[in-house]
Amino acid sequence: MKRLARTRAVASLCRRMAEDMKAHNFGPEVIEQYVGHVSDAAAHFSTSRLEALGPRHIRAYQVGLLVDKGESWERVVEILEALRFLYGVTLRKPWQVKEITPLRRRLIEDMRIRNYSPHTIHNNVRRLAVFAKHFGRSPDKLGPKEIRDFQVHLVDHKVSWSSLNQFVSAFKFFYGVTLGRRWVIDFIPYAKKPMRLPDIPAREEVLRFLEGIPNIKYRAILTTCYGAGLRISEVTHLKVSDINSARMILHVRQGKGRKDRIIPLSETLLELLREYWRVVRPRKWLFPSRHSGGPIGSRSVGRVCLLARKRAGIEKKLTVHTLRHSFATHLLDVGTNIRAIQLLFGHASLGTTQVYTHISMRALLATKSPLDLAPPTPEAPAN
Repeated sequence: MKRLARTRAVASLCRRMAEDMKAHNFGPEVIEQYVGHVSDAAAHFSTSRLEALGPRHIRAYQVGLLVDKGESWERVVEILEALRFLYGVTLRKPWQVKEITPLRRRLIEDMRIRNYSPHTIHNNVRRLAVFAKHFGRSPDKLGPKEIRDFQVHLVDHKVSWSSLNQFVSAFKFFYGVTLGRRWVIDFIPYAKKPMRLPDIPAREEVLRFLEGIPNIKYRAILTTCYGAGLRISEVTHLKVSDINSARMILHVRQGKGRKDRIIPLSETLLELLREYWRVVRPRKWLFPSRHSGGPIGSRSVGRVCLLARKRAGIEKKLTVHTLRHSFATHLLDVGTNIRAIQLLFGHASLGTTQVYTHISMRALLATKSPLDLAPPTPEAPAN
């Protein structure tokens, strides 16, 4: 009902905008294009109250059009003109949105040329925006001293090492590629990564956790994370066509690092997915969102995972990503070759996968304490 009401409200708003454009002597083709842009924006924000959106939302929408949708800059400018007319004429609200600066546009284009993932592009843009806001100046006006002062600021505020290194990656790309100041890179150190091992639950705990999830959709999502060792973003972006029951494989498309890979499909998981399909009947996305029609969001899966952990009475930390760690560790426990796990995980380096050898109990339990070693056999006396 809410979606129907929203659709009707958007249609009414678009009719008002079309009438206003006619009154301002816009041609039929331009009116159709502009109205279509406004309708797409309303669908993107899942709202009919576009007047409630602020400049921050529209600026983020611009970046999303360039990065996620791959729109040309000319197309983005056209969409902004449509929204400008909507706000200024139809809604009679002041237009306070600034276009993306040429510098930010160039940064985005440099990353798109190199086929960076949308997630990486968004992340780098956000990090550099935080950096620029901290000093109140454009980042091209800042240099090694400001970068060092900002890193000290982050350390003082106890920012995690992973976030620190995300800032470093953004700095190195921006100064080395976009600005061509490669000499600056030598002054930007990475934070040393601490060695921490994930706390892995036993296989029986994981199975009890999964069986206790009442909603079949979320049970299927989290079981896929564990049964195939996938990242949450890879599971949420699975399509129905990615499940090949004839060959018993699961096709991960454009996972981390923009890489495809093939995963053997568990018979137990296939039975659950078939049961889920009979109930939900998904069409394109295997796990669609109830609201947008696109793939389900990762955050809602994370919330369900937390509730399921509490319901199962598991005290130790168990997140969606823990299920992926558990997949590798439990396979090592039963003697699976680590090279096979590397391929299943899509790791470029075997060293990344070898961390699980420190977690698997198989080799550890086979190692005896010096207390339990047999005493040395005394040497026979010489003749």
